[in-house]
Formats: sequence, C-alpha cells, structure tokens
Amino acid sequence: MTPRLLPLTLIVCWGCGDGVRGTSDGLLTADYNGLVDGATWTWRDDVSTDELPDEAELLRGRYVGEGVIEIRRGERFADAEPWGFLEFDTSEGLALVAWELGEVTGEGRTPLSGDRILDDQLNVSGRAQCVGQTYMTHDTFYATYDAAVRFDCAGGGLPGVYIFSKGVGLVALRTNSVTLDLVAPW
Repeated sequence: MTPRLLPLTLIVCWGCGDGVRGTSDGLLTADYNGLVDGATWTWRDDVSTDELPDEAELLRGRYVGEGVIEIRRGERFADAEPWGFLEFDTSEGLALVAWELGEVTGEGRTPLSGDRILDDQLNVSGRAQCVGQTYMTHDTFYATYDAAVRFDCAGGGLPGVYIFSKGVGLVALRTNSVTLDLVAPW
C-alpha cells in the first residue's frame, strides 16, 4: 500500500491570547479577580441598563487590602455612606468568604475557582458549589467585556452569578436579593 500525502494547512492567529477560547490548563484567576492596590469600581444596583444612573445612588467600591472590597453609596467614595463589603480569600484561587450588601449579610465560603479557571470545573466547599465558564462576552451599562469569566454558584455561601473581566475584576453580581452592574471601573 502506498501512503497518501495530505496537504498541510498552517493557521496563524494574530492576538489570540485575549478573547479566544482557552487552553487546557485554564486561565489565571489572579488576572480576573481585580484585587490589586488602588482598584476601584462603580456599580449600580437599580437593575436598569438603559437610563443614566443617579450619581447619588451609585455604589462605589474600593479594594482596601487583604481580599476586602469596601462599598459605599453616593457620588464620591470619600464622603459616601457605608453600604457594605465583599471579602474574598485568594490563598487557593478565589472564594467569597463574607459579605454585606445592603441588608444581605453573611459568611461562608463560596468557592468561585482554584488558581486557574477551567470551563465547567466544579468547585465545592461544604454545600456551596460553583461552576466557571471562560471567555464569554458580557455587556454592562459601561462597556462590553470580551474577556470575561462567569461563575454560577448554588448551595451555601452566597449563591448567584458572578462575572469578572480580565484586568477589571467584578463587573456583575446577581443574587436573589442583590444585583450589581458595573457603571465604570473607577
């Protein structure tokens, strides 16, 4: 039998590192959590995405270190009223461990991901469990994020949908009681 020669096609992809479905070893969680010195966010919780938000009603978040995002309601973080916080543990990936979001308070591990985010990987801690999806697109009032990851969480902890964008951090959070949508990453 004579071997057949098959044509070889070379595919070149310029800029495939950001936004193209990932590699077998996943994405670095640290690239998406946004928990870095100086990080700030502005979210809205009025569930509207079509109308301009009322500046006095916006939620201003600031990373204050050790996994904690302090959240205040008002026009400027410096003189806004305290509203709550999100406390994350980053020692083994990313897990929400305590929260106060208006009247919704609690603690308990919500295991978003390990050190790497893998599609459809189940992360479990007690009754809480989260499943991640990589490289999705997510629209907020502010922008469309092409390099986003989504975590669907159920059971214990704070169940809901968490969406993080590369280099920005938390761009959306949806629970039964609270909705946060990014208005601006400052």
